[in-house]
Amino acid sequence: MPFLIFMIFGTLLIASAAVFFSVLGLVQTFSETAYYWGTSIEVAKLVMASFLYRFWDKINYAGRALSILMIAFLMSITSLGIYGHIITSYQEGNLQVESQNIILETEELKLDRIKQKIENTNRQIEMNQNRIAAINDDIARVPDNFVTVRRELIQERRPELNRLESEIAELFDKRETFYDELSAQQQIISDTRIETGVVENKVGPIMFVVEALGATGEKAIFWFVLIIVLSFDPAAVALTVYSNKVALALESEPKEPKQPDHIDTDTPEVSESDASNEDEPRLIDAITTLSSSMEEQSKTLQELKQGQDNKKKKEEIIKNATR
Repeated sequence: MPFLIFMIFGTLLIASAAVFFSVLGLVQTFSETAYYWGTSIEVAKLVMASFLYRFWDKINYAGRALSILMIAFLMSITSLGIYGHIITSYQEGNLQVESQNIILETEELKLDRIKQKIENTNRQIEMNQNRIAAINDDIARVPDNFVTVRRELIQERRPELNRLESEIAELFDKRETFYDELSAQQQIISDTRIETGVVENKVGPIMFVVEALGATGEKAIFWFVLIIVLSFDPAAVALTVYSNKVALALESEPKEPKQPDHIDTDTPEVSESDASNEDEPRLIDAITTLSSSMEEQSKTLQELKQGQDNKKKKEEIIKNATR
């Protein structure tokens, strides 16, 4: 009995898993009404398998063939639901991965543009610094004794130097802003990569199978789903049949007679007929013994009574003599 309960539990477990995936797939393929008729199909399949096994000898060939075809047809419908659910889940996961990859590429392009802006700013700063250095070199080449010429050159180049220094200060501020944008963009890319990794983990096992088989995603997922489909429904039907077989075997086992709780070893068991046959001569002997005993007792009583009468007569004779 415990083994039968274990088999029934295993059958219900795998059957419920098949119902879950099948009904979800049928709902995704058709509509929410599949919740009802998808579950009904699963139950009908198991009930029909049980009936066919138990009453196989009582069903004609046409009924057997029709029942087997119906079970196969119902299995194909539920397998279609499982296939639809897994394919849909794979496509959704694959679409999410592609979407995350596009987002990641877009964010990386933004990062590249920010880096390019920083490089351009650094180049402009370097150019301005080089121009300032060139102007200072021109001023330094003027001999020290040409004070007036140097002063005039400095006054002539002062506006340009002020402009260059102002541009350099603005470029430094702009570069700091670009560095802040770069840091923020790097954080965005890091978060996007984490989200992409989470999405890829959903289809990671399937993609591993794809890479291991060296096939395209669609072909690999087809074989992967085919293996699952060929496992759920046949296993559920087989366990249903095996559970019925165990139940019938337990029902056909001979029941052992119930033993008495206490057996009296001192007193042998005797049937009523044997007891009556054995007690009859004993009863006759007891009655005979009782009657003989009663006769002896009556004789004894008569003797006692006679003795008392004789004693009274002797007493009367003695009394009369003494008078």
